[in-house]
Amino acid sequence: YVTVALIISGIAWACVNINSLPIMADLAPRDKVGAYTGLYYFFSMLAASTSPTIVGWLMDLVGIKVMFLFASLFMALALFCMVRVRRSEPTETTDLQGALEMVAEADM
Repeated sequence: YVTVALIISGIAWACVNINSLPIMADLAPRDKVGAYTGLYYFFSMLAASTSPTIVGWLMDLVGIKVMFLFASLFMALALFCMVRVRRSEPTETTDLQGALEMVAEADM
């Protein structure tokens, strides 16, 4: 059962993860795409670097079962955040060259 649960949660996490950056970039103001992308990666890397320490500390205190509770809780939180997105398409259509120029300007 654990293997099946891990496979399903891995697929679910991939569905959340693959869509979060494009949605964030589409919903960000045109002149702030670079800043929003930086914040997205900052918090992603912060979570990736601190959660193993936090889960390890909790496992030392409570036991290994807390790892599954921790993972389930944050998967539910990620799902909650993604479900609250009301629109995932940009409001205006832009061609690829215009989008690339916008990102280049935001990074300067």
